[in-house]
Amino acid sequence: MRVGKTDERVVFQIGPWTYWLGVSTEGRFPDIDRSIPSTHSSKATLKLASADAKFLVDNLHRLPNGETHRELTVDLNGKVILRAASPSTPRPAEMFLRNSSKQGEDIRICTDRKFLARAAAMGFSDIHFPDIASPAIASDASRTFVWMLLDPKEALKSSEDSLRIESPFSTRNDAPSVARRRESPLKQISSTVDLPPPQSAIAEHSQPATKQRAARLSPASATKQTPSATDCAISIRSQLRTTLAAVNELIRTIKTEKRSRKSLKRAMESIKQLQDVA
Repeated sequence: MRVGKTDERVVFQIGPWTYWLGVSTEGRFPDIDRSIPSTHSSKATLKLASADAKFLVDNLHRLPNGETHRELTVDLNGKVILRAASPSTPRPAEMFLRNSSKQGEDIRICTDRKFLARAAAMGFSDIHFPDIASPAIASDASRTFVWMLLDPKEALKSSEDSLRIESPFSTRNDAPSVARRRESPLKQISSTVDLPPPQSAIAEHSQPATKQRAARLSPASATKQTPSATDCAISIRSQLRTTLAAVNELIRTIKTEKRSRKSLKRAMESIKQLQDVA
């Protein structure tokens, strides 16, 4: 290999290849500290509870996947709700993080879900959103994790027919712990959707207190309520949609692995050519 330099060029000659690189005399490395927005002026901050961080990482695969960046809407409107939809499952699904909260103004942003899941898995409890377009900032006393948000126009609004997944209440108030890795697409197929309560159960709560006490004393009230045919059909349809989304995700994963193997093969062939020239 031969190397040459002038005031304007740096030249590398490796076998039959010659590379001419321009020299920038006025350029400077960017100031990284100024590239990260200040968290003091954030419009809203997600206070992610430890139990919700683990629940998010373990169950995020149950939400539908988008076609490009696995778009996920984070809706901080007094509650902490994650929302997603896909062409194969147009009915949106929501994840309600009941132990978490927000500080600041209401905000609705769109993000690549893998970055939010990574922040939760790394144990960040404070995730700042300066606005709907600036980078999101997860920070603690010694670390900072920054990622770009997606187009705000892709954020999904709330819908009355959304499927909802709720995190269980937790009495602990410690810092988020590192959650386990996300399950593979093959395990996602076994996930299920909870059945809605039977109409008879709703009617029972609307009865007067005296009738409720009488129903509890009656042997017939101990009989287990069975879901209606409509409830069973809705549950089966939801499970089929979840299975289809998991299968599509598995296909995308296989295609990505094939492309990676092809790229690695081409890179190894180029390295071999360079070794032969040297």
